Amino acid sequence: MNNVSALSGMLQTISEPVRQKRRAKMLFALFAASLLVGCKHTEETLTAATARQAKCDWTSKITYSKRDTAPTIEQIQIHNRSGRNVKCWK
Repeated sequence: MNNVSALSGMLQTISEPVRQKRRAKMLFALFAASLLVGCKHTEETLTAATARQAKCDWTSKITYSKRDTAPTIEQIQIHNRSGRNVKCWK
C-alpha cells in the first residue's frame, strides 16, 4: 500500500508542472485574445472619434453675454443649433 501511495505522490508531483504549463498557455491565449479584441474595438472607436472631430473641426459652441445685441445673439443661437444638428455637441 505504501508503494501505491508513493507512486501516486510521484504522479501528482510530475503532473503539477504539466498543469502549470497548461495554465500558462491558457493565460497566454486569453491575454492574446483580449489584446486582439481590444485593438479591434479601439480602432473602431478612434475612427468614429476622428470622423466626429473632422466633422466638427469647423466650429465650436459659442456663448453670448448680456452686452451682445439681439441680432448677434440670434446669430449665435443659429450657429449653436447648427452644431447640435450635426451632433458636434449637445
